[in-house]
Amino acid sequence: MELVDFGTLMTDLKLNRFYCDLPDSIKMIAYDQDQEETQSQTSIKKRKANEVTAKQTPKVVRNEDICNEWKLLNGESWQQWRHKVGRAPTLQCRAKPCLKYHIKGSCFEDCTNRESHTRLVGEDYAKTDEFIKRIRSSMN
Repeated sequence: MELVDFGTLMTDLKLNRFYCDLPDSIKMIAYDQDQEETQSQTSIKKRKANEVTAKQTPKVVRNEDICNEWKLLNGESWQQWRHKVGRAPTLQCRAKPCLKYHIKGSCFEDCTNRESHTRLVGEDYAKTDEFIKRIRSSMN
């Protein structure tokens, strides 16, 4: 008769007092499913860890031929130049001049403006020179 009256059963569930002893066959099925989930989670974690190690840290590219007029001056820090490239002119290589490469002297291989990681000549040099001078004068 107690099974027909779900009131006590619902109260036990709400108060976290309900306990049901399951037969062994159901316990084994639940255990097998838990094992499969655990194995799939660990394989996902391993795969992600392998992907992270596969993506090696980008290599540093050094500018051994920095223009003396563009180098960081005494008292200047790279932090003043960060995020200034957005207003830079576009060069013939269809990229903006990488200020980190041309002013600081080093950058990374995967830079968005890596096409400008070369010695600038001609019109590209003039555009970059004028841009750097304009920024430097606005910082003073």
